[in-house]
Amino acid sequence: MANSSKILNDNDSHEFHMRVDFYWQSIAVYAVVLIVYNIVRGTFDSYKLTLVINDPLSILLSLFILLSTLTLIIQSYRRIRVIVKKDCLILKSRLGERVYDADSIVKISLGRERKIRFGAIIKVIKIRLKSRRRLIRLRPSSFHNASEFISCVAKLKKNLNK
Repeated sequence: MANSSKILNDNDSHEFHMRVDFYWQSIAVYAVVLIVYNIVRGTFDSYKLTLVINDPLSILLSLFILLSTLTLIIQSYRRIRVIVKKDCLILKSRLGERVYDADSIVKISLGRERKIRFGAIIKVIKIRLKSRRRLIRLRPSSFHNASEFISCVAKLKKNLNK
């Protein structure tokens, strides 16, 4: 992990990849629940397990597994990443990239979004651009090294205010 004094030197750039571990974790949990449910729901006849496949809960869990797997494949293919440089921010994926230099960025705010019902406050980075009406919202928790990501964006914000 880099020191905050070393973050964003003159020609330094930091690349942050989007996390996809949530998807495979959800696939694993849904698969375990489906297996346990089918074992509990199934019947044992002369040392053979008969599974109930037409059960609505089995179909729903299978659908969750399928959708999570599809989303994991799509996100892994896209390889979304954010590159933070001293004077620009680059949103990059396998399909293309967008470069937002210091002139096009109006404001960067490091804030918090509403509380989740029982969870903590979600940190969010909001970027206002001259050429776009809507804000760009980035959640640092969606990327690897969230604390370093926040500090790099904070350095970029300082460089914009100069």
